[in-house]
Amino acid sequence: MKAKAQSITVEQQQEQQQMQAILDGLTADEMDMDFAMEQMEAMEKRDADGRPANYNRRYR
Repeated sequence: MKAKAQSITVEQQQEQQQMQAILDGLTADEMDMDFAMEQMEAMEKRDADGRPANYNRRYR
């Protein structure tokens, strides 16, 4: 009886680790998407010289 209970907890631990790995992967992908969206928005916001909209703030 005790051995069976231990095997179940090991399986549950493995499931939890798999779920956590999936969640970690999703959050990493979401962060990549947020970064990509910020980059695209920065590309759209360009002034007449073709510089990024925040160029003066960064380089002066």
